[in-house]
Amino acid sequence: MRKRVGMVCCVLGLVLCMPGVSIGAPIYLTGTANGTIVNDVNKIAGDTNYCWAASASNILAFTGWDGGPTLSTGQQIYDDIKSHWSNLYGITGQAADWWFTGDDGGYSSPSASVTDTMQNPGWTGFYTQAEYNGHSYSYQATGTAVGNLANIATSLTNGFATTVRIRTDNAAGQQVAAHYVTAWGADSDAGNRTLWITDSDDNLNGLQQYTVSSTGFLSGIYSNWYLTGNWGLSGNGTLGNTSPNVDPTLRGTTPDPDPAAVPEPSTMLLFGSGLLAVISRRRKK
Repeated sequence: MRKRVGMVCCVLGLVLCMPGVSIGAPIYLTGTANGTIVNDVNKIAGDTNYCWAASASNILAFTGWDGGPTLSTGQQIYDDIKSHWSNLYGITGQAADWWFTGDDGGYSSPSASVTDTMQNPGWTGFYTQAEYNGHSYSYQATGTAVGNLANIATSLTNGFATTVRIRTDNAAGQQVAAHYVTAWGADSDAGNRTLWITDSDDNLNGLQQYTVSSTGFLSGIYSNWYLTGNWGLSGNGTLGNTSPNVDPTLRGTTPDPDPAAVPEPSTMLLFGSGLLAVISRRRKK
């Protein structure tokens, strides 16, 4: 009996450890896997500090919270926000709140809608505060950059188009600069930590992939930058009465890059069961 139990454990262990069987996988926002999106607003010369507006515009357009036919694309939304806000550091949630309701939501930031107040004193936004509250969600910084990557994956899994704040510090640990990018995919599993983003500063179109170190630092041009927090928005028309709201139409997916080459776990378990049956039959003989 002990030998049989040991044999079962051994076979199951071999099945679960075979190449292609993965406990975790990248999470992509629905419709964005393999670089097939995208909303990727890029800043132009002189737009120095508008990364927050670009990232907010990406997700407003993607989730359907537009301003009508002439304000439906990420670029159109970005140009409109930029025309009403000063070129100072801001927050993506602040821009989105203004888009929805006409005010800055009480965020603490140097940016201010002064020019908007002057040009449109009666501006009240395209939507309501209730709609904004019901469809937006902020995943607070966890205290660890790796924890923030897990938050991004959770945000995408729950169907939120997600903006991410990254920062770089000096030797004394003081912030030197901060930047906003838009996350469309994330893998928070140890050993595979990766983030797929669009970036208003890179002058590129489509998803760019960055690995994330065990301390939360990105790779490549952002090797001295680490993750701090993220903010998300779910789709227009979805039910926004929970916190966080889960958007089934944008719920994160885990696409298989090569279905023919990677057996499903259930297939591997069937293989293991068959192997056990063969072994049992031979023992009876």
